[in-house]
Amino acid sequence: MPASRPVRGPGRVLYGAWTLSASPGVLRPVTPLAQLDPASPDLTEDAQTIADALVHDAPGHSGEAHWNEEAKALIAGVILHTVIHEPMSQATLATVRDKLTRDPAGLAALLADMQASTGAHGLIARAANRQLGKSDREAAGVLSSAQRHTHFLDSPRIVDSTSASDFRFADLKERPGTVFLCLPPDRLDTYARWLRLLIAQAVTDMARSLPGRNAPCCFCSMSSRRSAAWSRWSARWG
Repeated sequence: MPASRPVRGPGRVLYGAWTLSASPGVLRPVTPLAQLDPASPDLTEDAQTIADALVHDAPGHSGEAHWNEEAKALIAGVILHTVIHEPMSQATLATVRDKLTRDPAGLAALLADMQASTGAHGLIARAANRQLGKSDREAAGVLSSAQRHTHFLDSPRIVDSTSASDFRFADLKERPGTVFLCLPPDRLDTYARWLRLLIAQAVTDMARSLPGRNAPCCFCSMSSRRSAAWSRWSARWG
């Protein structure tokens, strides 16, 4: 069931990037970067979690581990730079994508700015140094891999669905409800990273928040390609 905005009913929130009709008065989407706190000791790990969700190859299309791991490091560094040095309204995945796709002069300026940063305990500068310390050929390969894994962020629908945030998955511990993350069947491969991002965000929110008063949360996954076969797992976080 596709949806471009969260559609709220009794205890229900729907998230997606495609819709058949507009629904007035619905909530804004979720942006994973909104949950990153520059003052948190977990900032680096949270940025790495997002980078890990972004760098993903479908079965049978796996890239080399070296390029993927280096792409994760570069993306995480750019995420940290964005969260710490950009205005809150610009701390989005679209901004991260923009930085990764700048022209050579713009990219050189970005890496120089990252080198000068003292944020995130020096890890922003370290990410830039890591990229600049590579040979031209290797650095180009890493950048190409980072761009490949974030290519889906060029979609205006995805940009819109991750442009703001006024919902936290941890709120489900206090307010009972069901959250549906929806993608049309023909978009599952192209935008699987979006799904990975929000699942990672949900798990992180639940694991980090204090125990609530409601029943345990259950995560379920369904693919229409498997004749509605369900795989399900549950986790108890109070």
